[in-house]
Amino acid sequence: PIYAKLETGQPLNQGEKRFFISTTLPWLSYWENIHFQHQMGLISEEQWRSSRNSLQNVAKLPIFQEWWLEQRDSWRESFAQEVDALIKEPYVDLGSSE
Repeated sequence: PIYAKLETGQPLNQGEKRFFISTTLPWLSYWENIHFQHQMGLISEEQWRSSRNSLQNVAKLPIFQEWWLEQRDSWRESFAQEVDALIKEPYVDLGSSE
């Protein structure tokens, strides 16, 4: 139900917001690690682009952006800049047939 609400733009209650963040936080740690490994040359550009696309799907959500404003300084600066850029980029639905 939470993800259906996110897709339709319905507001989340406080419990749903906490649930979303608690399930997103491990993924954000994963994406930060992949970002670091890519910077070190350990992850291919193809793998990074795939992970970056997944991160962008989350970064475009208003609930994430609200949380990010409060928590941005908790992450490596280069990764934070990447997330900031994803938030600002126009969203392109690569799954769209149009």
